[in-house]
Amino acid sequence: MRKFSIFIAILFCSFAHAQLEFEKGYFINNSGETTECLIKNMDWNLNPDEFEYKISGNSQVETAKASDVREFKVGDFYYVGDYAKIEISSTKSGNLDQKRSPDFEEKNVFLRLLVNGEIDLLEYKTSSKSVFFYRKGDDEIEPLIYKKYLVNRKILENQRFRQQISNELTCENLNFQIQNIYYTRSDLMSYFTKLNNCINSTTPFYVVETGKPEFYFSPVVGLGYASLNVDRGLNAAGTELNGLEYGLGANLEYNFSFNNYKWSAVGELFYRSFSDEKFVDARNYDADLRVNYNSVNFFLGVKHYLFLNTNMNLFLQAGPVIDMPVNSEILFANTNRAMDPVLEDLDITLGFRFGVGLDFSKKFHVGMNYESRAVNGERFVEGGYDLDWKSSYNSLNLKLGYKIF
Repeated sequence: MRKFSIFIAILFCSFAHAQLEFEKGYFINNSGETTECLIKNMDWNLNPDEFEYKISGNSQVETAKASDVREFKVGDFYYVGDYAKIEISSTKSGNLDQKRSPDFEEKNVFLRLLVNGEIDLLEYKTSSKSVFFYRKGDDEIEPLIYKKYLVNRKILENQRFRQQISNELTCENLNFQIQNIYYTRSDLMSYFTKLNNCINSTTPFYVVETGKPEFYFSPVVGLGYASLNVDRGLNAAGTELNGLEYGLGANLEYNFSFNNYKWSAVGELFYRSFSDEKFVDARNYDADLRVNYNSVNFFLGVKHYLFLNTNMNLFLQAGPVIDMPVNSEILFANTNRAMDPVLEDLDITLGFRFGVGLDFSKKFHVGMNYESRAVNGERFVEGGYDLDWKSSYNSLNLKLGYKIF
């Protein structure tokens, strides 16, 4: 079973790398020359500083930087290269400065084109913030200004972008409350879309698709094979118990919209049951070792989808598992002692899960999972026994789920 976990890890890395494909696209350099080529689509969540491309399938991979490219497009990603003014002040309340004026840094960047029309809307997104820009026709790209700052321990906002919209980015027939616009992608995209429709409703223009996160709930049933290896426990050290485990539970999935819905956060509550017994032949005394192990475990992990076709996706998942034993018992029976040792109070332990599976039509999903965790506990009965139990529990199980919503 340990080899299976290694296999899953290797499979995850291999498929994740394979998904980064070179796709048809183009770029225009600073001299205005257009190059049709294959561009590696990285499903960027944050703005890139460069991209890799090949002139043809067998060509050498080359790199193009923001300082050398006027624009490039691949898939749903459309970027414009510019020497732009980036507002770099912190947005965290503990690190705000006391200046109302924006703190600009000029550098070569790729700005993502969100709305492309008579008036463009562009975005520069980093791990800490998003800043937005506009361009009217062939004019220079200008920043839409917004900044949080601190005055007498009170957080204030420089919302000059609203004044910029009011002064420069309006249309006579556009009925829109500018004071209701917030400095967010959704609000600004909505306004710029309406603005371009108002300016010239007959001219088509480009608007990037922005999906919303999706939430799924699935009942799950499972069947698997498990082994419990005893490390310590009276005369049972070195004993291995094996058998089927079965269970049922519920799975919750939050599918993020970025990277083309390839990443999800997953939570699962699952009840499982395992039992086996084995005769233990020891120097001091013999016993029938019986293990009835039932637990509720909570899995919290990350799932990554690898698209195969429109109706079927491969997925890989990994994360920690909290295991809470319920109504479990470890019994040394028929020992011919004054009292047979028994342990019912087992510890809550932390384990780990690797898994691989298939998702069919976004409804059915089936997965093979490897899990490993400890099963531990201790009981002392004065004048009877001191049972200090340490063991490892490994399982390989198949789970089937159906997404209700």
